Amino acid sequence: MTDPSLQDLSERYGFTPTTTASEVQRRLKEEEDSIRKEIQKELKIKEGAENLRRASTVQKTGGKSDISAEIKRSNARLEELNQELEEIRTFQLMTSDGSTSFSTPARQPGCDGTLACYSCFVVNLLSML
Repeated sequence: MTDPSLQDLSERYGFTPTTTASEVQRRLKEEEDSIRKEIQKELKIKEGAENLRRASTVQKTGGKSDISAEIKRSNARLEELNQELEEIRTFQLMTSDGSTSFSTPARQPGCDGTLACYSCFVVNLLSML
């Protein structure tokens, strides 16, 4: 998964050019809190699955592959949630000064508009100064 562009994140969270900076920060904080709660829930699911796997190992019962699959699924979900959290943090940093526009940023030749494109990232940062 590549780093999202500012415009992609704006669209995902429903921000428009008229959305105020304080509203952006408030909504991002709410989204961050929601993702943190999902992470805690997923950690509990993973812990329960690991405990079940240990118990089934002691009792020599079947179903260990189902338990392992649940742990893998949980790990994948945790990775996804942590990525979303990182995206929100990046978005918060990019919009924290209140001067960020949600229009498409200027792109350098050959840039795909993602934060992974270093030159666009630098141009975007400089435009915020």
